[in-house]
Amino acid sequence: MPDPEIRPVIDEPPPFLGRWRNVYIVVLCYLAVLILALYLFTRAFGHA
Repeated sequence: MPDPEIRPVIDEPPPFLGRWRNVYIVVLCYLAVLILALYLFTRAFGHA
């Protein structure tokens, strides 16, 4: 039984921001800002 042809996986660039590293950085920054905003909202309107 012959081995199937091995094809290299081509890593395509993301559709925006040029590199996957930049996409990950933007997502992490967005999450950090969202967590901070929700924390501040909780502190401002919490009844504890």
